[in-house]
Amino acid sequence: MGSVVSDPGIPTLAQALDPGVLRECLPDVLPSEWRAIRDVQLQVLRHQPGKGRCTFEITLRTASGSRALIGKVDAEDRSDVYRAMEEIVRAGFGPEEEFAIPRPVAFLAPLRLLLYEKAPGIRSTVSILNPLGPDRVLAAERCARWLARFHARGPQTGRVVGLKDQLSFLEGCWRSLADLGWPFGEKARRVFDRLNAAALGLGDIDMCLAMACMPAVRSS
Repeated sequence: MGSVVSDPGIPTLAQALDPGVLRECLPDVLPSEWRAIRDVQLQVLRHQPGKGRCTFEITLRTASGSRALIGKVDAEDRSDVYRAMEEIVRAGFGPEEEFAIPRPVAFLAPLRLLLYEKAPGIRSTVSILNPLGPDRVLAAERCARWLARFHARGPQTGRVVGLKDQLSFLEGCWRSLADLGWPFGEKARRVFDRLNAAALGLGDIDMCLAMACMPAVRSS
């Protein structure tokens, strides 16, 4: 494993990061064509103590070749995320589609562990936040097209968030960006002002599933 982490706030973390435990659990949930698991390697990607989540990559050496999964273990049962991902895939966002999310593999309830296939490509946030990146505009446009597609075809289920609450959340986001200084703070303020003005003219709109807990969109 790339690094060893511990977090008393996530009771199942030690088990979820145990290759031996995963070797026992995974064969029951992996696609049959992947065949037998010969080796399991783990690398922690993101963990902030006290935040209640740890994200890590699982590299499997199987009889059919090397496979990669992303695992997210939470302090609480987040099986709702797995069900939401399944609904989104069925709505037309499977890995074979132009606009997609990673394929959900399983939710291992005893470990509070969500598993989904690792998507190829570069995370869009990496391209967008790189001031010298040649693809930042393309990545931003692709994210916008993805979001428009999702609002048009995404499943209309899940918790409804009121417009006032969402604007309050977005205001907090741009104020946190202001700490980064120019140009992000000023740009974020202008975007929020435009959103706030546009919101005043909105009537009743259809609601669809939110993406706050979904895996990040990739630019390629």
